[in-house]
Amino acid sequence: MTTGIAMPAGHVRPAAMPTWTVAIVGAVVLVAICSPLAAALEYQRGAWEAGALWRGVTSHLTHWSWSHMLWNLIGFTLLGACCERTDRRLFVRAVTSAAVAIPFALAAFAPALTHYRGLSGIVVALFACTATTLVLEAHRRGDRLTALVTAALSLAFVARMVAAWSGGETLLSSSLGDGVATDPVSHIVGLACGTVVAVCTGGRSEPNRR
Repeated sequence: MTTGIAMPAGHVRPAAMPTWTVAIVGAVVLVAICSPLAAALEYQRGAWEAGALWRGVTSHLTHWSWSHMLWNLIGFTLLGACCERTDRRLFVRAVTSAAVAIPFALAAFAPALTHYRGLSGIVVALFACTATTLVLEAHRRGDRLTALVTAALSLAFVARMVAAWSGGETLLSSSLGDGVATDPVSHIVGLACGTVVAVCTGGRSEPNRR
């Protein structure tokens, strides 16, 4: 005899597995293990101008060092799993918009940048999307404390980004590798994409239906 609790029609609950987050993490690790893939998938300005626009999207799967990859994956896994388990559609919109917008912004506003690798721009997009959604939802509920604390943490994160840019440091990792420098354009665009996605949805997350 089987017993259970009947769930009301239309009941929603978080997804059991953040499928897209796991898939992207797996792809990043695969590219790191098969090093020739990184050179084939990275953003190269010459290849981009020749029409290989797909490199702009695949460049987010590539990294300059194991440290660079590790710290990016830590941030992406935590924020991605949190966002996707709550609202997969919001996760997809934030990741997709940043993944597409960042290489176009690099081509337009960083003409001296010949190569680009890294997931940090998308990590920033997920942070901005999650934080903005939390602030808007808390404000709507009248929960001023949560809204203020989240906003303060978000400002601290932005301050950390500015400090990193000013000092020529990376946002998450301790080292990109010899001869590699950080560029703020991807983080600025990621911040904008995540914020816009959250605002355009009205700060209303839509729990995954199962």
